[in-house]
Amino acid sequence: MKGKKKNKATGGSSQGISPSQSIKTRLIAVILALVAVPLIISIVVNYISSLREADENAETMNLQAAQIVEGKFVDVMDQNMTAMQIAADAEDCVRYLMGSDEEREALYDTTLTFLKDTDDVFGDGNSTALTDKSGQQLVRTSGELLNISDREYFKKAVSGTPYVSDVLQDKATGQFIMTMIVPVYNVQEYIRELLKIHVKSQQTRKEYMIKFNEDDNIRRYVQDGNIEEAKIYIKKIIEEI
Repeated sequence: MKGKKKNKATGGSSQGISPSQSIKTRLIAVILALVAVPLIISIVVNYISSLREADENAETMNLQAAQIVEGKFVDVMDQNMTAMQIAADAEDCVRYLMGSDEEREALYDTTLTFLKDTDDVFGDGNSTALTDKSGQQLVRTSGELLNISDREYFKKAVSGTPYVSDVLQDKATGQFIMTMIVPVYNVQEYIRELLKIHVKSQQTRKEYMIKFNEDDNIRRYVQDGNIEEAKIYIKKIIEEI
């Protein structure tokens, strides 16, 4: 009888080891992980740093640009306010505001021409108006005459303060604008009223009027709204004389 051959290996047929389960493969994976993790962290950190630096550079550039724009804007506003103050000091404006209804009617065309000339100086297409103490506009280079007594900028001007308004809506056009306003002073009349307080003699007041009319300091005090300083200055001059 022929006997059967037995397998040399006991316990069944043999199986090969999977590459993914080999020690070599696992060691390579571990080494790659050890190298990749710091590399990924480094890339992420550099990316975040680059973003932060870009934001800081952009913020710096925007701030510098804003400062340049702000500087130019302030320069323009200062120039415009100076021009407005010169216009407010002009005899045409003072005479019109201080005149009677009949005098205003006679002076209307001259005053309107003066205000239009002021518009030409600015060259921005906006209108210039002359307003009385009640807030009613009396002369305006374009658009309808309005009452602005409820506006904050008018209240500031009436109190003696040149003022630039916040952005607001124009009553006439509905557009959003900023308004510049300066008070108009009759400096001579103001000096005359101050002299009445400190000087009893009418003849002496006339002499002082001649002197004070030639004094630019008083005009500057009054125009800048420094009423108390004007009073102190006039009183000091009277005492010295």
